[in-house]
Amino acid sequence: MNMVGPQASLEIHGPRAGRVEDAIDTLDAIETAYNVIYFTNIQLDWICYFVQREALDPNVFMWPLNMLRSSEDIRQFILPEDVLEIGVVKFESPGFWEFLGALNPLDQIRQFISDRHERSKDIEYRNAAEKKNLNWIMSGWRQRFFQTKSKCSKKLDILKNRSEA
Repeated sequence: MNMVGPQASLEIHGPRAGRVEDAIDTLDAIETAYNVIYFTNIQLDWICYFVQREALDPNVFMWPLNMLRSSEDIRQFILPEDVLEIGVVKFESPGFWEFLGALNPLDQIRQFISDRHERSKDIEYRNAAEKKNLNWIMSGWRQRFFQTKSKCSKKLDILKNRSEA
């Protein structure tokens, strides 16, 4: 019984080449995220199984958590057919990595990456809008400054002319 779900693939496109160390860190982060999501789904299935049977003993729910010390510990819970694999790597500009594994963790990683991209677009839009707004405010302040300076200059000229006369 596959507790996590059917198999799937995930392509991650990259805008440029990078250092080997960065690629290793990225691959490790993707594998760790996949494994943690996979393990969390196992836990949720486990909890649902016992809730349906009204076996609500909290110790039953905690047994996997008590065993975990590192990401290496999580790996032991991943079924061999669900271990994350690299299916295809295309080194071009832009290139991509294709990962093969269980559908649910890959879908959650894909959604996170998509949401992160959308958040970054929102931030860029907001920053551009704030910059435009600040420029508009600053131009208003500049305009008022020069108007005030002009009025003060005119008043000073009038006062100079009166004092000279």
